[in-house]
Amino acid sequence: MDKIGRIRGMEVYCRSRCRGRCAKAGFQDRCLKYCGICCRQCKCVPSGTFGNKHQCPCYRDKLSFQGQTQVPLIQFSFLN
Repeated sequence: MDKIGRIRGMEVYCRSRCRGRCAKAGFQDRCLKYCGICCRQCKCVPSGTFGNKHQCPCYRDKLSFQGQTQVPLIQFSFLN
């Protein structure tokens, strides 16, 4: 598979996984944005709509530019 095919495959994978992860999010757009960023960089998304972060340590440990955990932005959206 060529590079473009791998990139498209990852985009499809991330879109699908993040739709599931963000299914109950109060802020869908924000959840999908941050989930997509983490998925593209980590190549995984934890299962379910909340928790299970042990399944994808990279996703769990992802930091924002300010050095804060990026995933709580996604978790916060699930609580609303």
